[in-house]
Amino acid sequence: MNFRTIVFSAVLFMLSAAAAFAQDNQPPAATTAEVPVEQKAPEAAPQVPGPLVDDIHGISLGMTANEVRNKLGKPDTGDSTMMYYDLDKGEQVQLQLNAEKKVSMIAGIYLGKDADPPEFAEVFGPDAQPVRQEDGKIYRQVRYPSEGYWVAYSRLELESGPMTTVTIQKIAE
Repeated sequence: MNFRTIVFSAVLFMLSAAAAFAQDNQPPAATTAEVPVEQKAPEAAPQVPGPLVDDIHGISLGMTANEVRNKLGKPDTGDSTMMYYDLDKGEQVQLQLNAEKKVSMIAGIYLGKDADPPEFAEVFGPDAQPVRQEDGKIYRQVRYPSEGYWVAYSRLELESGPMTTVTIQKIAE
């Protein structure tokens, strides 16, 4: 395993872990002291449109390890729980496999000027607006409970060029 693979695996692990912990991050409910009684009517839950992304490089959740190998070939690294592919032009794919050796998480990592990551609007729709942090980072995660997975988009500006990660992960049952 080369240094680049180790760095990307570590970054992806951190992003996935942060996203997993954020799965249930609902804003805290207002207390009686904070909101007058007349404003406490329950609001309808916002409607989340269906996901626009359900695969990365042709790999989707639930595919078997053998189906992935037929699509992408032999992984650069991997074992019974993960597969990692270093593709052309600064693009990588990392997959997490469940106990049945089926894909439960897909991450597309796009690094540098030559990579061709999906745009934010391609992942969340033309009306979705990215929120840029002061340091230029973009991160958004949307849960699709009816589909059984969530999608996250992350973009960082690095000295070597932008790094964009798109992650699709099965919602833990």
